[in-house]
Amino acid sequence: MKNRIQLMLVMLCSLMIAIAFVACGSDDNDNNGSNSSETTTLRSMLVDNAWYIVYEYSNTVSVDLYLFHADGTADAAELHRRSSDGYTTTHGERYSVNYSVVDNRLTIVESDGDTRVAQVDITNATTTTMRPVNSDGTLREAQTIYLLAKGKTAEQLISEGTIEDLMNRLTAARRH
Repeated sequence: MKNRIQLMLVMLCSLMIAIAFVACGSDDNDNNGSNSSETTTLRSMLVDNAWYIVYEYSNTVSVDLYLFHADGTADAAELHRRSSDGYTTTHGERYSVNYSVVDNRLTIVESDGDTRVAQVDITNATTTTMRPVNSDGTLREAQTIYLLAKGKTAEQLISEGTIEDLMNRLTAARRH
């Protein structure tokens, strides 16, 4: 219970910081004049939906969570659940990012200047494949991204326990 309260407090504080942060950018169309149906499909698939990527290593499950908005911003969170010595701890960090979509490339720019570029293969509306792009243009190993919720705000995901349920499900799956 204490860990859940701490996680919710961290996420609430991060949300307040994210709301206070005003993203700057141009009002230019993000697809740079490209009207390809692939761009439209990728953008419509992302906007107002929460997507997550799972990373597992040793005794830790980590999740990157993105809630994309139509204005080119996204609420993001990194969640970590670690199990060791019979104890399970969960912590998270919330922040905002800017993103753009050009054809099938998704570019995410974090407030510290870190940029992630990924080529997204649109397979269906609940899971898809994302391949990070190296600075030289080569593609790295594919990662699966999963739809967590459609049309929910970050506050709804927290209050409904959707994020906590996800972490519980992922942690339970590792035990089997």
